[in-house]
Amino acid sequence: MSQKRNSQNAEFVEFIRKGDLEGVKRILLEQGNDLLLKKKFGEFKETALHLAVKHGHESIVKHLLEIGADIHATDHHLRTVLHTVFETGDINIITLILQCQGVKVNATEEYGNTPVKLAAEKGNIRAVKLLMEKGADITIADKVGCLYSLSLGISTEFHQTPDFEFSRTPVGDLGWNSPELWRSGKEFLQTQISGL
Repeated sequence: MSQKRNSQNAEFVEFIRKGDLEGVKRILLEQGNDLLLKKKFGEFKETALHLAVKHGHESIVKHLLEIGADIHATDHHLRTVLHTVFETGDINIITLILQCQGVKVNATEEYGNTPVKLAAEKGNIRAVKLLMEKGADITIADKVGCLYSLSLGISTEFHQTPDFEFSRTPVGDLGWNSPELWRSGKEFLQTQISGL
């Protein structure tokens, strides 16, 4: 029985990676939603939802959310699916996750990174905007005390796409990169983003 279950688990993970929604549904029906939705797979201890998000399969993400997948479950780096989604940056999946009741937009993973910081690092302006609309706090420093500043610019007249520039500066005695300064700049940043 255990060998059969291990085989089904491997098949389940493969269906998720390939984006085979019908295969995922079949295995869930055979083994039961509760068991597989809570199970963590592979060396990174990711849930089925983490895997679907990581591989960018919106239909599987949607189905897993509909049947009760836990958006707060973490992998071995303490990343929720809202952290994992920035491996692909799929705006549709980001939107699906942000629509979930009780989503924690300021959750920090093992290194203190928040979803908005990861979105900014990837240059995903739409995600930054969505996260800020949901209450993301850009003043949260990571584990080594660094804040990431974000400045927006518009490129050439032919490509009206936002460009990002980051400076990573430790918060310290200098005071010019303090949380108070960031909070005062938050309104400016929100105004700039909402104007796009």
